[in-house]
Amino acid sequence: MYEKVGFVHEGTKRQALRWDEDWVDVDLMAMLDRDWSARGRPSVGATVDG
Repeated sequence: MYEKVGFVHEGTKRQALRWDEDWVDVDLMAMLDRDWSARGRPSVGATVDG
């Protein structure tokens, strides 16, 4: 589902979380700010004036 909206699978943390007495893997998903903006969304995060 995340890929449908532009996120990219960046990796998997093996046995990263304990869930109901079992260790489960965690998938890491990300989207760059420029990719977000290219989809017509406003930029996220604060800007720093220097």
